[in-house]
Amino acid sequence: MAQPSPSMGAWPHSAVQQNKKEETSRVIIWKRSETLFTLSEGARPWTLGVLPDSSPLFCVRLSFSSSPPRPGQRRRDDPGWGPVTAKCLDVVVASKADGANVQQWSCHGGSNQKWELVKTNQPYFFIKSVNSGKCLDVIVASKTDGANVQQWSCHGGPNQKWVFLDGVQLSNDVHVPNVAYKTLAQAQAALTAVGLGASSQITYQQIFSNQGDTSRNGQVAAQNPAAGSTTAPGTVVALKLFRVMVMLPNVMGQTLNQADAAFAAAKVSENGVKVTVIHPEVFNRPDLHDKVLTQTPAGSSNPILYVNSIAITVGRNVNRVPHYHSKTLAQLKAEITSGGMSYTVHQLGFYSPYALRGSVSSTSPKGGSIVAPGTVVKIYLYAK
Repeated sequence: MAQPSPSMGAWPHSAVQQNKKEETSRVIIWKRSETLFTLSEGARPWTLGVLPDSSPLFCVRLSFSSSPPRPGQRRRDDPGWGPVTAKCLDVVVASKADGANVQQWSCHGGSNQKWELVKTNQPYFFIKSVNSGKCLDVIVASKTDGANVQQWSCHGGPNQKWVFLDGVQLSNDVHVPNVAYKTLAQAQAALTAVGLGASSQITYQQIFSNQGDTSRNGQVAAQNPAAGSTTAPGTVVALKLFRVMVMLPNVMGQTLNQADAAFAAAKVSENGVKVTVIHPEVFNRPDLHDKVLTQTPAGSSNPILYVNSIAITVGRNVNRVPHYHSKTLAQLKAEITSGGMSYTVHQLGFYSPYALRGSVSSTSPKGGSIVAPGTVVKIYLYAK
């Protein structure tokens, strides 16, 4: 909770002014590089930098000096012209009222000492109190030396607009967002939203599926510049993505039980990979029954890119009586036996004027019928 500052009448204070007869009052916000920026209202100079903090809220510090330093002169404890007071820009008694005075006070981190720089559509800024939402305001829009600075409801008037001099625009400093563990698309969107770019040259940090969280596959592992740092607009952020590797055994031609054992040995399920088994029918191919016909993705003796599922097809042999049309007796016998069935041959007592004597007349069960393995198919021949 913010510690309220004593009122002006109860404690010694220093009201923030545009200028004082004895000394120049300057507002300083520290930047990481300790570069100072000059802010002014009208012709009255102020100096601003950015706190070494990734937050967009700034605690403003004051320093006083009777005169600028000589060229090359700089004290160890002096960020600008004179000795630092180590005080913060403070709204008196944490007031939220219009006209509340702005003074310097020992820094305590309260919301009445936190300020937000709000960019306008012109090269000006509003300096807004986090505590009250009101703007830093030169009283009655005065242009007189010594005019007091207060807080007032933001109205966009010239006495609430502050500009950076020397061609330096603090608004150009972009805070790099933290995109760790985001997908590439999410990271690119987050960077674009603040005016940064993502490198098209993506690098990868490989981890094995049994050494880390496989859900991080394709997510951001590292970024440069780092999250929370500041950089110029348009800076391209280099991204490194997690690329999870997994070992997938080759189970082609194995029985389903053998394939299950191979996947278990490779800890496929433990690594979050789901195995889907499909049983397509194969006709009259007992040699393919219960055998792995296809595997997607293919297995390898080397690690491959992580996948979350594997699909294998395992043959299911179906015995179907072959059709006898246009086949010799020898061809029909071969197809029946290769399909896992057997046969018997029966001679009819008649022949057909439309068929060769001794040729196949019919089968029982008839051609195309689905039968159990080992079924005996009766072959009937015309009389010779």
